[in-house]
Amino acid sequence: MFNSKEQINCSKQVANAWRESHVCNWNKSGAVITYMGNVTGWRDAVRHPQDYCPGCLAFTANGEIWETIGGNDQHGANAWRLISSDVGGDA
Repeated sequence: MFNSKEQINCSKQVANAWRESHVCNWNKSGAVITYMGNVTGWRDAVRHPQDYCPGCLAFTANGEIWETIGGNDQHGANAWRLISSDVGGDA
């Protein structure tokens, strides 16, 4: 795991706050993407890891947490890996 539990908790809180402050129909699904504790955007689905550098986190509306792995900052990550939704705790 690239991110520590503390980093995941922090990012989860930021993602939840972003989702709550951007209430609209399109935002009730999909994933909020974070990097280094900051929201970088929203996507309708967790896909195209090459669009993100390794270490990005995606928090889906149904509680899944995904992390980009492999690759590099210049060419993007190689894959999204599902992290247990329990990793982030109660954030």
